[in-house]
Amino acid sequence: MQATRDGIDDMEHALREPEAEYDVIVIGVGPAGLTAAIYTSSLKLRTLVFEGSNPSRLKWAHAVNNYPGFPEGIQGAELLRRLREQALKFGTEIRKGDVLAADLIGDIKTVTTHDASVTARTAIIATGIQQKRTEITGEDRFLGAGVSYCVICDGPLFRSRTAAVVGEGPEAVDDAKTESHRLQNLPGITDWRLSGK
Repeated sequence: MQATRDGIDDMEHALREPEAEYDVIVIGVGPAGLTAAIYTSSLKLRTLVFEGSNPSRLKWAHAVNNYPGFPEGIQGAELLRRLREQALKFGTEIRKGDVLAADLIGDIKTVTTHDASVTARTAIIATGIQQKRTEITGEDRFLGAGVSYCVICDGPLFRSRTAAVVGEGPEAVDDAKTESHRLQNLPGITDWRLSGK
């Protein structure tokens, strides 16, 4: 009778506590996602990071001068490389794949890509933002070498130079105000055709 009771207890436990493949799934391989993975993996939690087809905006940053620990600054791509290396050192698994769906209800979360569905006890969404492109000729070629999407981050690089803020709405106006005291000449471009709409 005892063996049967143990078997029933094991079955009930399995029904109450479904197993997950990972403790943590992180969606996004930018600085937030990799930092989360560093912490969870260092705590010995099985961590999987999904790296989508859109790279982190940090990759295009020519110089990051306001990140702690790098007083001389660091290129965005190099900072990402170091964060990735540290996450891998702690045991993080990084898998390429765009997340198509995420079921985040219940104790077990399911994340689905083109190739598979993966389960975890916790899901962290760290996808950042996708910057709207203007489609101005040369934008892609000069990204990180004169074209920037972060006035606060990269504005100091253009000190005493002529630059332009391209955009619309309150964000573009705020960016222009932020940079107007630093730049020699700051025309604002707000034409809808140039802003991609």
